[in-house]
Formats: sequence, C-alpha cells, structure tokens
Amino acid sequence: MTLLLLIEASDGLLAVADGRVRRTEPDGSHYILKDDARKAAFTPGASVVALASGRLNFGSADAAAVLESALRRWVCSFAESGARLTVDGAAKACFEALIAADLAHSIPGHGVVVVVAGYDEGQDVAQVYEFTAPDTTGGPGLSPGFLQDRFLALPIYNDTSDLVRAEFGLLTTDQYCERLDHFADDPMADFRGQLSLAGEPLSVVARSVTDVLPTFLATDPDRLDMEGIGGEWLVCRVWPNVDVEDETYAWGPMRPGTSDTST
Repeated sequence: MTLLLLIEASDGLLAVADGRVRRTEPDGSHYILKDDARKAAFTPGASVVALASGRLNFGSADAAAVLESALRRWVCSFAESGARLTVDGAAKACFEALIAADLAHSIPGHGVVVVVAGYDEGQDVAQVYEFTAPDTTGGPGLSPGFLQDRFLALPIYNDTSDLVRAEFGLLTTDQYCERLDHFADDPMADFRGQLSLAGEPLSVVARSVTDVLPTFLATDPDRLDMEGIGGEWLVCRVWPNVDVEDETYAWGPMRPGTSDTST
C-alpha cells in the first residue's frame, strides 16, 4: 500500500509520498522490501509531478523511473518543437510509457494508479490527471476528487487516508465516524469537508504538513505497518513555471527487511 497526498495552495501544489514497498507472502504475511522507494517523478523544465500508487516494479525499473523517463522525453520533444508544455500532455506521455511497461512485464491482478499534477506552461491554474495501468479508465482524465476538494489522499477508501483528511481539517471526527459506519453500505458517501489549509501559500502549507505529519505518523505505527505505509517520505513543491523542488524526510515507521505478520 502507499499513501500519497496532494494539496493545493494559493500559489502552488504540495505532493507527498511515502517510501515503503512490501511483498505479500503465500501465507498472507507481508515482508517489507524497502523503506526508501521513490514513488514520485519529475524532471527539469516542467512544473509537473507524477505520483504512483500500487504496483511499483516493472522488470528492472520501478514505476517512478518509468514515469521520470517519460517526462524527460516529453520535455525534450517539446523543447525541440517549441510547443507549449501541458499537464494533459505529460499525463498522456506517462500513460503511454506505463502501459508499454505493463504489457512487457504483466503481472495479473496487479496494477498501478498514477496521478499527474502541475501547471501548463505559462498558466497558474493547477491541473490534475489520473490513470491506471492496466488501463481501466480509458486513459488519463481530470481527477474528480481533486476538482471537488482541491486535495487528494490516495488510496481514497483507506483508514489512514481518512485519518489524514481529518488531521488537515478535510474531515470532521463525526464525518469520519459516520463514513466508517456506512462504508460497507455506501462507499461513495459524500464525506468531504472543508480543507483548513485552503487559500494558504505553499510555504505555509509545506510547513504545516512537515510539522504535523510526522507527529501524526508516530501516533499509530501499527496501523501504518498493517496498511504498508512508512519509510522515507518525499515532499515535492510544485509552482507554476518553476522546476519542482523536493526534500526527503525520515518520518517512518522504518522497518526495512522485516516481516510483518499483523495482517
């Protein structure tokens, strides 16, 4: 499992991804392969970041490497033609690359969800696209969750994602409890609230997240281990018409190379 966050600020986007990768054994237990996996990709020359959740390995390359290579080729092709870079174009380039990688290294029952977010060249309105590989959605499309909330916590229907939503004011305690009570009957119930960080500049959003998230993660490490979330965390700042900036944080929980038999 993976936890990806995407939060819109007044002047940019903040993207966060954990670094844990685990393998499910035949007996149902989980072995943590690494805590420093890279699940986000970007390249100089574009205000775009791609985030991957789910299956992360495609032969000798991981999903982030496939996405980064696709973004690099995409930027180079536009530099040669002089055309304008768009997030839609970046999403299509990432989609084609991952579909090809999946066809070459298919694993039945295993897929990846990708979020491509950023700004069209010369524009300051955030665009966010989603797709899956294998393709189950008809290719990249605008993210309905982000369009409504201006925030994503993936996977959407996951206890930890809901707790993060509550932590940042997107979900009240009553809404959280109500959603859990009705999850089995109505998984699409409208539980979205008001994001407390809405309208704040990226510097404030980044500081809030990097202050709050490590404390939040330390409150229930067993839950995170159960959901396969943890390790090193990559935090990316995306501004219009500026290269993506990233920092790595060892927020944990850190347990590489260990067996997790709690699930």
